[in-house]
Amino acid sequence: MEALVRFLEQYPELRTKRLLLRHYRYQDLEDLFEIFSSKKTTRYIYTYHESKKVTKRFLKYKIEHAYEGTMRDWVLENEEHKAIGILRIRFHLRKKEAEIAYVLNEKYWRKGYAYEACLKFLYYGFNQLKLNSICAQVSTNNILSLNLLGRLRFSHEYTDRNFFLFHTTEHYRITKSQFKREVEVK
Repeated sequence: MEALVRFLEQYPELRTKRLLLRHYRYQDLEDLFEIFSSKKTTRYIYTYHESKKVTKRFLKYKIEHAYEGTMRDWVLENEEHKAIGILRIRFHLRKKEAEIAYVLNEKYWRKGYAYEACLKFLYYGFNQLKLNSICAQVSTNNILSLNLLGRLRFSHEYTDRNFFLFHTTEHYRITKSQFKREVEVK
């Protein structure tokens, strides 16, 4: 629990081969608007921005409240210093569990960026934060995300047919022991 509390206070940046997972910056406005104003990109999430004004309010809120509560967002910045997505982590402290969610600019789909960011958090979450498990909820229709969770060796737990009245949602989880056995050793 101590590592989780420290993380929530410090909230470090993380690096992968091609990405910097970092905090929001005001300079991200154009890139974030490109992501959240795309109906194709946001069709499975609950955030759609009709104007830059909405994105500006969103960004201001995220910067000003970055260290509040048990949810943290990392902006996924690529090699060209463009914000191409978000990795959101919601912590359940008592269970030593985290829930991941992500959104990626459609121009960067099928290039391994979401896999790379999620894998980085799996390593960090299990090894540094000492989490017991990491879970995810994905729309049944979101085939790309379902495939991603499969590649990351998450196990299907159950289907929720009444999730927020929007669509059917699949619930997945990977435990620390499953990660050590099936992912980390490879």
